[in-house]
Amino acid sequence: MTGPSISLVATMDNATDGSFSLNLGFGKWNGQLSREQLEYQLKEPIRLGDCHLQTGWEEGEKEELQRVVRNFWIFRNRILIVKNASGLFPEELLVHIRHWVLKKEGELGRMRRTNEAFENLEKLPSARREKIPEKVRLFVWQRDEGKCSECGSRENLEFDHIIPLAEGGSNTERNIQLLCERCNRKKGKSVC
Repeated sequence: MTGPSISLVATMDNATDGSFSLNLGFGKWNGQLSREQLEYQLKEPIRLGDCHLQTGWEEGEKEELQRVVRNFWIFRNRILIVKNASGLFPEELLVHIRHWVLKKEGELGRMRRTNEAFENLEKLPSARREKIPEKVRLFVWQRDEGKCSECGSRENLEFDHIIPLAEGGSNTERNIQLLCERCNRKKGKSVC
């Protein structure tokens, strides 16, 4: 069985007092979370219809509103709409909602970290990264006999700059050696 369809409707970033508004097709809905609900919704999803309705609705509108908002949920300052959840036990539905929100938060966190990494990379002075010439690579391969200069392994070989380019090294035969991936990583850690 596939899970319910869940999508984000709004966020409640500024709802520290528990009040929020939601524009629906037939008007604006104002809700108020009690202090207990406000604290609880960070841990467990709450059905929007279980929140306190602010006054000002006509009697017919209030029933229509409660019918519509039964598919809306609040969890971790997000208002979600959940469709196709019939047949799920309440605990199953809560698991689906928690999973969806936490997965989205994880994706958002990864995107933020990636963006930060790219922004930080742009701030670095551009390094002169030239490809090692083919004739140098061939010479080094033959000189080092196609094996790691440190451990003699023939697996996962890499061309390593003995003196890194960033520290004034060059792409010449004297500054290039063959290292296996493991020895190259070990060397990189010892340089730091």
